[in-house]
Amino acid sequence: MAQFKYFFDPEKYACILDGERECDICHQRKKCFDGKAYHVRSRILKDIFEERKRRFPDPKKMKTKELIEFYRVRLAGKKEEIVREQREKPKAFCFECVAKGRLFEVGASVVEGDVQALRKQIQRQNPSLSTTENENKVQERTKQLEGSTPAFAPWQDWLWAAHCGDYCQLITLAGQDEFNKLAVDGDGKKLFRNSLHGDLKEHTDVDSVWSRLKPDSRGPRDKWSPLAYIFKCLSCGAILTIWDSH
Repeated sequence: MAQFKYFFDPEKYACILDGERECDICHQRKKCFDGKAYHVRSRILKDIFEERKRRFPDPKKMKTKELIEFYRVRLAGKKEEIVREQREKPKAFCFECVAKGRLFEVGASVVEGDVQALRKQIQRQNPSLSTTENENKVQERTKQLEGSTPAFAPWQDWLWAAHCGDYCQLITLAGQDEFNKLAVDGDGKKLFRNSLHGDLKEHTDVDSVWSRLKPDSRGPRDKWSPLAYIFKCLSCGAILTIWDSH
């Protein structure tokens, strides 16, 4: 069975297609995640952006009109290709290909890692690392996260939590019941408050959000809002919480 380092229970919380489908990476019929849940980067736009970087390494030195004209000219003859590319978006990715990090082969991802936080953590843990060595570790772990995470459907886009120099594992999508079960003393609300991640700790009205979380367990097809996402640090076991709403 495929194992996912940063996603504990895809069978319960991921966007999975019924039956077996043809995987758009290995082209075998298998159990698959829904390809529509992934963001797929345009290869055409990527090529144009890479050309811009080669020709104009410092865009700040370009005048706005020059930058607009560069993209206008490059995109002028690409309209049909872009439309065709949109029509050919992947429909399914099998468990095995996603677990192996093969999403990058088709430019797909469903999450974005908190790269800045991860970079600071790795540097703090390994002060002797050169800037290049530190960045290599950041890119390696970010590529693993973004290239091998099952499709799921949060209400909003947010940065995947990092802790102790690595990204955390999403262990459950949660209502009040999940917090009550995880809390050592049974006080789920206190765990929710204490585990809020990053800026959410300062900007969350805990009483209001807690009262609106689903009282019992969050089911795989629930459309409840707000929704909490509970992460666990793979190193120290710390619990971190992100929440969002429709």
